[in-house]
This record gives sequence, C-alpha cells and structure tokens, in this order.
Amino acid sequence: MKRFLHVSIVWGGAAKSIEQLRPIFDLADDWLSYGSSNWIIYTGEDQFIWQGRIMAIVDTSVDRFFICEISDVHDTSGFLSEWTWKWLRKPRIDDSEYGKLLPYIDPST
Repeated sequence: MKRFLHVSIVWGGAAKSIEQLRPIFDLADDWLSYGSSNWIIYTGEDQFIWQGRIMAIVDTSVDRFFICEISDVHDTSGFLSEWTWKWLRKPRIDDSEYGKLLPYIDPST
C-alpha cells in the first residue's frame, strides 16, 4: 500500500542541490520539497528502501537523516504554503482493491 514518508536531512557538510537529489526522489510516485532539507514522498516502498537510497547520497560521516511515515495526512499541522497542503491532501488512488472499484473523479472538472 502506498503511503507518505517524511525525509529530513541535516547536512553536516555541503548540502546537495535539488538537481543532485532529483534522481533519487523521482523514484517515488510523487514528492515535494519544502526547504533545503525536508521532503515528503508518496511511495509504495518501505522506509528501509528509502534509507538505502538516502545513504547513497549523503556523507554518513558528517550528514544525518531521519525518515518517518505520515500515517494520516489530515491529522497534521504546521505553517506551510497553501500549495504544500493541497499537494499533501489531494485525493490519491493507490493499487488497492478500493482504488480499482472506486476510480478517482476530479471534482474540478
């Protein structure tokens, strides 16, 4: 089942640019970056797969990172731009039986 993971990297050395990180994050079904060291990804893979991917792009002697699941995107709070909340809470249909039985209909069309 697909889910949201929050990824935070603390750069002890030089921070990687989004262009350097894009090939890794493009492996997710969808993702966004807010700030220079925080990402939310939407993926069907577990956090240990993502741990390996992040370890491949950080310098583990000086950089640190944290990955956790966002279990309920509607039970979140904070101060983010409006587009970030819209991305996070937009309807998504996964590969589950529910997604096959109830296809998403975009209310804006």
